[in-house]
Amino acid sequence: APRILASNTKLFTTAAALDLLGSDSHFETLVLGRGRRDEGVWRGDLAVVGGGDPNISGRLFDGDGYAVFRSWAAELRAQGIERVDGDLLLVNGLFDDPHLVHPDWPRDQLARWYEAPVDALSFSDNCVMVRVAPGKAPGSAGRVQLVPDLKLYRLVSNVVTTSSRKRQKVVVSREPESHEIRVSGAIWSGSGPFEAWVTVPEPVHYFGAALRAAFEEEGITIAGSSRVSPKLPEDDWHQLALHRTDLETTLGVINHRSQNFYAESLLKVLGARQAGA
Repeated sequence: APRILASNTKLFTTAAALDLLGSDSHFETLVLGRGRRDEGVWRGDLAVVGGGDPNISGRLFDGDGYAVFRSWAAELRAQGIERVDGDLLLVNGLFDDPHLVHPDWPRDQLARWYEAPVDALSFSDNCVMVRVAPGKAPGSAGRVQLVPDLKLYRLVSNVVTTSSRKRQKVVVSREPESHEIRVSGAIWSGSGPFEAWVTVPEPVHYFGAALRAAFEEEGITIAGSSRVSPKLPEDDWHQLALHRTDLETTLGVINHRSQNFYAESLLKVLGARQAGA
Protein backbone atom coordinates (compact mmCIF):
# COMPACT_ATOMS: atom_id res chain seq x y z
CA ALA A 1 0.00 0.00 0.00
CA PRO A 2 1.35 3.48 -0.81
CA ARG A 3 2.42 5.51 2.19
CA ILE A 4 3.83 9.00 2.69
CA LEU A 5 7.55 8.69 3.48
CA ALA A 6 7.49 11.67 5.84
CA SER A 7 10.64 11.82 7.98
CA ASN A 8 11.89 8.47 6.67
CA THR A 9 13.12 10.63 3.76
CA LYS A 10 15.94 11.70 6.12
CA LEU A 11 17.43 8.21 5.75
CA PHE A 12 18.18 8.96 2.10
CA THR A 13 19.87 12.23 3.04
CA THR A 14 22.05 10.68 5.75
CA ALA A 15 22.92 7.64 3.62
CA ALA A 16 23.95 9.91 0.75
CA ALA A 17 26.12 11.96 3.12
CA LEU A 18 27.88 8.84 4.43
CA ASP A 19 28.45 7.58 0.89
CA LEU A 20 29.60 10.81 -0.73
CA LEU A 21 31.24 12.67 2.17
CA GLY A 22 32.52 9.74 4.23
CA SER A 23 31.97 8.92 7.89
CA ASP A 24 35.02 10.97 8.93
CA SER A 25 33.65 14.16 7.32
CA HIS A 26 32.99 17.25 9.42
CA PHE A 27 31.54 20.75 9.36
CA GLU A 28 34.00 23.61 9.74
CA THR A 29 33.37 27.22 10.79
CA LEU A 30 36.33 29.60 10.60
CA VAL A 31 37.08 32.81 12.46
CA LEU A 32 39.52 34.93 10.48
CA GLY A 33 41.09 38.32 10.98
CA ARG A 34 42.67 40.89 8.71
CA GLY A 35 44.86 43.46 10.38
CA ARG A 36 47.24 43.14 13.30
CA ARG A 37 47.33 42.74 17.05
CA ASP A 38 48.39 45.83 18.98
CA GLU A 39 48.52 45.79 22.80
CA GLY A 40 45.36 43.73 23.29
CA VAL A 41 43.48 45.23 20.33
CA TRP A 42 42.94 43.66 16.94
CA ARG A 43 43.39 46.56 14.53
CA GLY A 44 41.16 45.34 11.75
CA ASP A 45 38.13 43.19 10.99
CA LEU A 46 36.94 39.75 12.02
CA ALA A 47 35.21 37.36 9.62
CA VAL A 48 33.23 34.25 10.42
CA VAL A 49 33.00 31.93 7.42
CA GLY A 50 29.99 29.62 7.54
CA GLY A 51 30.29 25.97 6.63
CA GLY A 52 26.64 25.07 7.17
CA ASP A 53 27.14 23.55 10.62
CA PRO A 54 23.72 23.07 12.27
CA ASN A 55 25.28 22.22 15.64
CA ILE A 56 26.18 25.72 16.89
CA SER A 57 23.71 25.70 19.77
CA GLY A 58 23.36 24.42 23.32
CA ARG A 59 22.28 20.93 22.24
CA LEU A 60 25.77 19.41 22.50
CA PHE A 61 26.97 21.67 25.33
CA ASP A 62 24.65 21.03 28.29
CA GLY A 63 22.28 23.79 27.20
CA ASP A 64 24.90 26.53 26.88
CA GLY A 65 23.97 28.08 23.54
CA TYR A 66 27.02 30.33 23.60
CA ALA A 67 29.52 27.49 24.17
CA VAL A 68 31.09 27.62 20.69
CA PHE A 69 31.34 31.40 20.80
CA ARG A 70 32.91 31.22 24.26
CA SER A 71 35.56 28.85 22.92
CA TRP A 72 36.35 31.34 20.16
CA ALA A 73 36.61 34.15 22.71
CA ALA A 74 39.01 32.02 24.75
CA GLU A 75 41.17 31.45 21.66
CA LEU A 76 41.28 35.18 20.96
CA ARG A 77 42.19 35.97 24.57
CA ALA A 78 44.95 33.34 24.42
CA GLN A 79 46.37 35.33 21.50
CA GLY A 80 46.22 38.53 23.52
CA ILE A 81 43.11 39.98 21.86
CA GLU A 82 40.55 41.67 24.12
CA ARG A 83 39.02 44.14 21.66
CA VAL A 84 38.35 44.30 17.92
CA ASP A 85 38.25 47.83 16.55
CA GLY A 86 36.94 46.80 13.12
CA ASP A 87 33.77 45.18 11.79
CA LEU A 88 32.34 41.69 12.10
CA LEU A 89 31.95 40.15 8.64
CA LEU A 90 29.45 37.26 8.41
CA VAL A 91 30.20 35.16 5.32
CA ASN A 92 27.23 32.96 4.49
CA GLY A 93 27.43 32.37 0.74
CA LEU A 94 27.88 28.59 0.88
CA PHE A 95 24.11 28.11 0.53
CA ASP A 96 21.51 29.66 -1.75
CA ASP A 97 19.12 32.36 -0.58
CA PRO A 98 18.10 31.45 3.00
CA HIS A 99 14.75 33.16 2.44
CA LEU A 100 13.73 30.49 -0.07
CA VAL A 101 11.03 28.25 1.41
CA HIS A 102 10.00 24.87 0.04
CA PRO A 103 6.64 25.24 -1.76
CA ASP A 104 5.13 22.34 0.22
CA TRP A 105 5.76 23.92 3.61
CA PRO A 106 2.53 25.23 5.20
CA ARG A 107 2.82 29.01 5.24
CA ASP A 108 0.85 29.26 8.48
CA GLN A 109 3.49 27.17 10.30
CA LEU A 110 6.67 29.01 9.32
CA ALA A 111 7.17 30.16 12.92
CA ARG A 112 7.26 26.56 14.18
CA TRP A 113 10.65 25.01 14.99
CA TYR A 114 10.18 22.23 12.42
CA GLU A 115 10.08 24.81 9.60
CA ALA A 116 13.19 26.70 10.69
CA PRO A 117 15.08 28.49 7.89
CA VAL A 118 18.54 27.27 6.94
CA ASP A 119 21.68 29.36 6.53
CA ALA A 120 25.40 28.69 6.18
CA LEU A 121 25.74 30.53 9.51
CA SER A 122 23.08 29.28 11.92
CA PHE A 123 22.65 29.61 15.66
CA SER A 124 20.40 27.62 18.01
CA ASP A 125 18.53 25.85 15.20
CA ASN A 126 17.58 29.36 14.00
CA CYS A 127 14.98 29.52 16.74
CA VAL A 128 14.56 31.68 19.83
CA MET A 129 12.96 30.35 23.00
CA VAL A 130 9.87 32.05 24.40
CA ARG A 131 9.55 31.35 28.14
CA VAL A 132 6.24 32.08 29.88
CA ALA A 133 5.73 31.89 33.65
CA PRO A 134 2.70 32.75 35.81
CA GLY A 135 2.44 36.15 37.49
CA LYS A 136 2.26 36.74 41.23
CA ALA A 137 -1.48 36.07 41.49
CA PRO A 138 -4.49 35.03 39.38
CA GLY A 139 -5.52 37.89 37.14
CA SER A 140 -2.03 39.33 36.88
CA ALA A 141 -0.01 39.41 33.69
CA GLY A 142 2.16 36.41 32.91
CA ARG A 143 5.91 36.86 32.83
CA VAL A 144 7.32 36.45 29.33
CA GLN A 145 10.93 36.54 28.15
CA LEU A 146 13.03 35.60 25.12
CA VAL A 147 16.05 33.34 25.58
CA PRO A 148 18.46 34.65 24.53
CA ASP A 149 17.12 38.20 24.53
CA LEU A 150 19.25 39.85 21.85
CA LYS A 151 16.96 42.86 21.31
CA LEU A 152 16.31 41.79 17.72
CA TYR A 153 12.63 41.05 18.19
CA ARG A 154 9.64 42.90 19.60
CA LEU A 155 7.75 40.88 22.19
CA VAL A 156 4.00 41.54 22.50
CA SER A 157 2.21 39.67 25.27
CA ASN A 158 -1.27 39.64 26.75
CA VAL A 159 -0.90 36.39 28.69
CA VAL A 160 -2.80 36.41 31.99
CA THR A 161 -2.45 34.22 35.06
CA THR A 162 -5.43 31.98 35.77
CA SER A 163 -6.45 30.05 38.88
CA SER A 164 -7.87 27.24 36.73
CA ARG A 165 -5.55 24.57 35.44
CA LYS A 166 -8.11 23.60 32.80
CA ARG A 167 -8.13 27.12 31.33
CA GLN A 168 -4.39 27.14 30.70
CA LYS A 169 -3.54 27.69 27.04
CA VAL A 170 -0.59 29.69 25.73
CA VAL A 171 -0.26 30.58 22.04
CA VAL A 172 3.02 31.84 20.54
CA SER A 173 3.12 33.19 16.99
CA ARG A 174 5.17 35.24 14.51
CA GLU A 175 4.07 36.35 11.06
CA PRO A 176 6.41 35.49 8.15
CA GLU A 177 9.26 38.02 7.80
CA SER A 178 8.06 39.82 10.94
CA HIS A 179 10.32 40.66 13.89
CA GLU A 180 7.33 40.77 16.25
CA ILE A 181 6.61 37.75 18.44
CA ARG A 182 3.11 37.57 19.93
CA VAL A 183 2.18 35.61 23.04
CA SER A 184 -1.43 35.25 24.15
CA GLY A 185 -3.68 33.11 26.32
CA ALA A 186 -3.62 32.08 29.97
CA ILE A 187 -1.14 30.27 32.22
CA TRP A 188 -2.11 28.48 35.42
CA SER A 189 -0.87 30.09 38.65
CA GLY A 190 0.55 26.74 39.83
CA SER A 191 2.36 26.00 36.58
CA GLY A 192 6.06 25.90 35.98
CA PRO A 193 7.51 27.82 33.01
CA PHE A 194 6.03 27.10 29.60
CA GLU A 195 8.62 27.11 26.81
CA ALA A 196 8.16 27.28 23.04
CA TRP A 197 10.65 27.68 20.19
CA VAL A 198 9.93 30.24 17.46
CA THR A 199 11.87 30.54 14.21
CA VAL A 200 13.80 33.72 13.44
CA PRO A 201 13.35 35.65 10.15
CA GLU A 202 17.01 36.41 9.39
CA PRO A 203 19.31 33.65 10.71
CA VAL A 204 22.64 35.28 9.88
CA HIS A 205 21.78 38.43 11.87
CA TYR A 206 20.68 36.22 14.78
CA PHE A 207 24.04 34.43 14.58
CA GLY A 208 25.96 37.71 14.59
CA ALA A 209 24.01 39.18 17.51
CA ALA A 210 24.51 36.02 19.58
CA LEU A 211 28.24 35.98 18.85
CA ARG A 212 28.58 39.60 19.93
CA ALA A 213 26.62 38.96 23.13
CA ALA A 214 28.75 35.93 23.99
CA PHE A 215 31.98 37.80 23.29
CA GLU A 216 30.89 40.65 25.55
CA GLU A 217 30.11 38.18 28.34
CA GLU A 218 33.64 36.84 27.89
CA GLY A 219 35.19 40.31 27.96
CA ILE A 220 35.82 40.83 24.24
CA THR A 221 34.29 43.87 22.49
CA ILE A 222 33.72 44.25 18.76
CA ALA A 223 33.61 48.00 18.13
CA GLY A 224 32.50 47.97 14.49
CA SER A 225 29.26 46.95 12.83
CA SER A 226 28.10 43.55 11.57
CA ARG A 227 28.09 43.07 7.81
CA VAL A 228 26.80 40.13 5.78
CA SER A 229 28.68 38.99 2.69
CA PRO A 230 28.25 35.98 0.38
CA LYS A 231 32.02 35.81 -0.16
CA LEU A 232 35.15 36.49 1.84
CA PRO A 233 36.83 39.60 0.38
CA GLU A 234 40.23 38.94 -1.07
CA ASP A 235 42.77 40.10 1.47
CA ASP A 236 45.46 38.85 3.84
CA TRP A 237 43.31 36.92 6.35
CA HIS A 238 44.71 35.06 9.35
CA GLN A 239 42.95 32.17 11.07
CA LEU A 240 42.22 33.09 14.69
CA ALA A 241 39.81 30.33 15.74
CA LEU A 242 38.03 27.27 14.41
CA HIS A 243 35.07 25.04 15.26
CA ARG A 244 34.49 21.57 13.88
CA THR A 245 31.59 19.16 14.30
CA ASP A 246 31.85 15.61 13.01
CA LEU A 247 29.29 14.09 10.66
CA GLU A 248 28.50 11.21 13.02
CA THR A 249 27.25 13.60 15.71
CA THR A 250 25.06 15.37 13.17
CA LEU A 251 23.58 12.13 11.86
CA GLY A 252 22.63 11.15 15.39
CA VAL A 253 20.52 14.29 15.78
CA ILE A 254 18.92 13.92 12.34
CA ASN A 255 17.91 10.28 12.63
CA HIS A 256 17.24 10.05 16.35
CA ARG A 257 15.42 13.37 16.85
CA SER A 258 14.15 13.73 13.27
CA GLN A 259 15.29 17.34 13.17
CA ASN A 260 14.25 18.94 9.87
CA PHE A 261 16.66 21.86 10.23
CA TYR A 262 19.63 19.49 10.56
CA ALA A 263 18.56 17.37 7.60
CA GLU A 264 18.14 20.34 5.26
CA SER A 265 21.47 21.81 6.40
CA LEU A 266 23.20 18.52 5.63
CA LEU A 267 21.50 18.25 2.24
CA LYS A 268 22.67 21.74 1.29
CA VAL A 269 26.22 21.00 2.47
CA LEU A 270 26.14 17.84 0.38
CA GLY A 271 25.07 19.86 -2.65
CA ALA A 272 27.75 22.50 -2.05
CA ARG A 273 30.49 19.88 -1.70
CA GLN A 274 29.38 18.09 -4.87
CA ALA A 275 29.40 21.45 -6.68
CA GLY A 276 32.95 22.07 -5.53
CA ALA A 277 32.15 24.89 -3.10
